[in-house]
Amino acid sequence: MAHISLKHVQPGMILATDAVATGNRLLLRAGSEITEAHLQTLRMWAVTGVDVQGVSRDDVVAQAAAPLDAATREAIEAGLVTHFRFTDRSHPLIDELVHLARLRLVRQACGDSDGK
Repeated sequence: MAHISLKHVQPGMILATDAVATGNRLLLRAGSEITEAHLQTLRMWAVTGVDVQGVSRDDVVAQAAAPLDAATREAIEAGLVTHFRFTDRSHPLIDELVHLARLRLVRQACGDSDGK
């Protein structure tokens, strides 16, 4: 399961957890198959991301990085090593920060201006 940005969610994906809006308003239950109408509802309620089944966070990065050449991917990884060299990469919080930084850098390298 991975929490992914709503702009990368596709109809047919299955919610792994409930989709809730501000104030814990339930919009969709876990296990629901996402439709285009659901995506419109989530956007209307300003939901920015959801947890989906069958998609790992590594899958999200791999899909985003697919258009990049090997040299660019290696440069991103080298930059992450440099930036996080004094941290405990096995700590769950640091691991998540590295993942988010990697995803943002990959998306920026692909031309996504906000990197989200």
